[in-house]
Formats: sequence, structure tokens, C-alpha cells
Amino acid sequence: MKHPVVLQVCKVYLPVKGGVQVIAERVSECLLGRFDCRVLTTSRSSFEKKVFNGVLVTAVKSWGDVLSLPVSPRFIFRLWRESGKADILVVHYPFPLADLAIALAGWLRLPPIIVYWHSDIVSQRLSRSLIRPMTLRMLARCRAIIVSSPKLIEHSAFLGAFKEKCHVIPFGYQRAGDAPCVADKGYFLFVGRHVPYKGIDVLIKAVAKNPVKVVVAGDGPLLESHKQLAKEEGVSQYIDFRTQINDDGLAQLMAECKALVLPSVLPSEAFALVQIEAMSYGKPVINTSLDSGVPWVARHDREGLTVAPRDDAALALAMQQLSEDPELLTRLGKGARRRYEKVFSMEKFKHATEDAFLDVLQQSGR
Repeated sequence: MKHPVVLQVCKVYLPVKGGVQVIAERVSECLLGRFDCRVLTTSRSSFEKKVFNGVLVTAVKSWGDVLSLPVSPRFIFRLWRESGKADILVVHYPFPLADLAIALAGWLRLPPIIVYWHSDIVSQRLSRSLIRPMTLRMLARCRAIIVSSPKLIEHSAFLGAFKEKCHVIPFGYQRAGDAPCVADKGYFLFVGRHVPYKGIDVLIKAVAKNPVKVVVAGDGPLLESHKQLAKEEGVSQYIDFRTQINDDGLAQLMAECKALVLPSVLPSEAFALVQIEAMSYGKPVINTSLDSGVPWVARHDREGLTVAPRDDAALALAMQQLSEDPELLTRLGKGARRRYEKVFSMEKFKHATEDAFLDVLQQSGR
């Protein structure tokens, strides 16, 4: 039996790590068996096709980025070509090159479009202004918009006019195995790349105000400057920078930490999958009051503590509270596990995703 074809389009794809790539893979996991799942993406290496975890991935060579727009004219023609074979086209936004390809499609008949809205373009105002007309045209043309939290609709500069098309499907997570959580070993855990919006510098300054053990797991362009800041603040002995961690190592860090710390400073952090990973282990989350889904995932005084972005003093106080108040730590940890099971399980994500795609397919008459 021939299955309907779903073509997901994203800027980069696995094995390159990142939140969008992980969600694109999870969407395929949800749909495989009922749909033929394919991915079209860009790559700095040569053009290639390969099967990755049961999904046919086509990577078109890019010569670099200009304002977050991959320089790849060939990608536009490839998107038009591959769309002709698809029953549903899924665009993972933000991806300006896909917006451009759809805007230029003109007389071409594209399949029904689902926009997977991960976040607005936040940090690049020029890029946002240039791309806005194309984004609005794509949103007007699409059949459905999927967002991970209602806060993305509330705070978006684009989605307010398209609320009737929006479907809230919180991301899901299923950790390998279901071993009981290991007892708290006394350290706080940060997981993420060393990039400006993650707020690692704020975390380092918070540790300087209230010395606690922190494991910072991740790599990125600001790693060395963050190590230098830790030296300048006199807290190198409290912060353990880890850059080479496999999935098993990360699972152990999650199981043994006191709580997750997510000191993000910009709404580029739209959801933070790492929050629900920690919550699946029954760990509270310290996050920030961004205009995004972040504080909705782990809510203040229910599944964690929420502080103002860039406020190292408030972050230091939150870590101190969880260190000194075991009852608060236990209550928030239990709340985190309950919310994970109720809202963010992989089973719930799978069912909601299947329903949304089947609904679009039925509406289109395919």
C-alpha cells in the first residue's frame, strides 16, 4: 500500500544537533507507518541523498549564510521539484529560504502546507523586515500552523492574524528506559550550546553571588569566553564545563542533578526541550520569564522557579532556595514529573501530530 508523502523542509537536519532537527525527527517518528516521510535540507558539504532512521533525507549544498538565509539557489528548484511528489509540505520556521521558495512558486501547484512555527525571528531585525512579506504570504497560503505552546501565538508578531489556523501541540519526550531517578548529588545542571541567548554568563555571575556546584554541559562558540569569565569571577572550582557527552552521559547527569537551570535571555529560546527531559526525571526547573513558551513549560512555584532574564541576583537566590529547602525541592520535582506525564509525553505528542496531519490530508481531498 502506498502511503501519503510528507516532505519536511528545514535549514539543517540530523546528525547536526539542535531543537528544530530533533522535532523534525520526532514528527517523522510519529508519522512513519501511515506516511512516507522525507526531509529536504541544506548542507555545507556536497549534495547527497541518504536514509536516516527510515527517512529519505535530501541535502542541497549551501555556500554559507547571509542574514540566516542559506545561499543555495539550487535549493529553491529542488523544493519545487520534491513538492511535486508530496501530499503535504511541512516548513519548519524560521527558515527564510523556504519562505522565498514558496513566495516565488507563483503558478506552481504546491501540496497543502503545514507551518511548524518554532519561533519568530528575534535577534536579526533587518532579516525580519526583509522576510516579513514572504512569511505573511506563506502563512496565508498554509492549511495549518503548529506551535508548541499557546504563548507562541500570544507573543508572535505574525500569528495573531492566523489564530484560526493554529494548533497547539506541546513537544513530547520519551527517555530510554524508565529507571528510577537517582538521589540528588548536589549540583545544578545546564544543558545547551554556548551562544548569547542561553545566558550562561548570567549563570556564572549568579554562582559568584551564591557559590553552588554547577555542571555546564555543551559546546559552542562562547565556550572559552565563558571559561575565562568563570576564572575572572573566581568560581572555576564550582563550575564543571563538559563538552563531550553522549546520550547515556547526559541521562546520568539528568538523573543525578538537583535541578535544571535555564537562564535564557531572549525569546529565541521558544520552548527548550531540555526542560521536559529534566521534568521526566522529576527535576525542578529554574527558568526565566521570557515572552515565549519557556515559563509555560515549567511554571513558577508549580514545576520550578521563574526569574527575570539577565537577573543574576534572582537566579542566585532561586538556586539557594532549592539548595536550602528540601521540601520545596521535593514538591516542585513531583510537580515536574506530573506535568511531564500529563502534557509532554511522547504518546500525547504522537496522537496529536497524527491527528493534525490526517486532518490536513482529509481537508485537501488527497
